[in-house]
Amino acid sequence: MYVYIVAVAEICYICIAMKLEKKQNIAAPKWFVLLLVLFALPILTYPCFLSRVDIAAFAGVDADIMRFMVYAMPVYVVLNQWLSYKVYADRKTLAWILQALLLVVYAFGLWLVCF
Repeated sequence: MYVYIVAVAEICYICIAMKLEKKQNIAAPKWFVLLLVLFALPILTYPCFLSRVDIAAFAGVDADIMRFMVYAMPVYVVLNQWLSYKVYADRKTLAWILQALLLVVYAFGLWLVCF
């Protein structure tokens, strides 16, 4: 859950910063766009992921929170990749941090399925 809170806070910060600066963004390099596409591909397995996750199996966690985190995952992936593309020209480090957060979200999803 904390991963999503940090991710949403980061997305809000980026959106506000992008509105304040109003710079001309130079397009991200093609290799970075290819990397964004490759990092977004695991979300294509989302229907299988959704069928294998048993939300009721996590007794210590509120079921509504778990359900929200599972259903919000595709939206987060698309939004994360779009923001990484938009900020790469000005903030390369932030784009890489967003990609690292995406990998943490994927690890969380794998943990949900396997355990």
